[in-house]
Amino acid sequence: MRRCDVAMLVVDATRGVSDRDCELLSAFAEKAMPCVVAFNKVDLLAAGRDTCGEGGAAFEDAALKLPEGAIVRKIAVSAATGMNVRELRESVAAVAGHAKPARRLIADLVNPGDVVVLMIPIDSSAPKGRIILPQQMVLRDLLDAHAAALACQPDELAGLLGSLARPPKLVVTDSQAFSQVAAIVPPEVPLTSFSILMARLDGCGYGFGGCGFGFGVGVLASHFGDLRVRGAGCAYLGVQ
Repeated sequence: MRRCDVAMLVVDATRGVSDRDCELLSAFAEKAMPCVVAFNKVDLLAAGRDTCGEGGAAFEDAALKLPEGAIVRKIAVSAATGMNVRELRESVAAVAGHAKPARRLIADLVNPGDVVVLMIPIDSSAPKGRIILPQQMVLRDLLDAHAAALACQPDELAGLLGSLARPPKLVVTDSQAFSQVAAIVPPEVPLTSFSILMARLDGCGYGFGGCGFGFGVGVLASHFGDLRVRGAGCAYLGVQ
């Protein structure tokens, strides 16, 4: 649920909204998550052509319990007959426009037309014929933001920077070459790494060694109590 943009709650129209349904609706509202409530099996109701028969009244009672600002749309459907199935899809698409913007990997750090340099080392430990997932994700997010991405290896970085008419908005490097790249990039140009951007997106560490990461979590837990921790592994292992 933490990563959902839109929720669709399917309710048995012959039974109405249950207590568990109310709990879910409240959870959606607390997260400001748009929701479509689909009352299924309306073909079994005598008033099947009405909004949603007895389930409608139950839903209205549940809606009164929702926090202010809840974005809920209800629709009567029948999976058996296909009634309002198309309208259900349209309702989901409509409420999706109210969803909170998703967190961005790098697009919120640049403007359209900005130039970003991606320093991607290709060595014996890199996968053949492709770049690793974090590099792909950064490149795609820059393209979605209508920024220009220039990629190179460490030996070409100085020449690339010198060929630009103006400094890049940002330089992103692989973590293993951070020190080497920092010595080349002018101090006025912001410098980060793919791992830092991934950590920023996920809200936690990315690409750190298990022992160091575990120690850091222990220190944080001693100050803040219980923590939710997410781990991520590198797409390939370094070769000594």
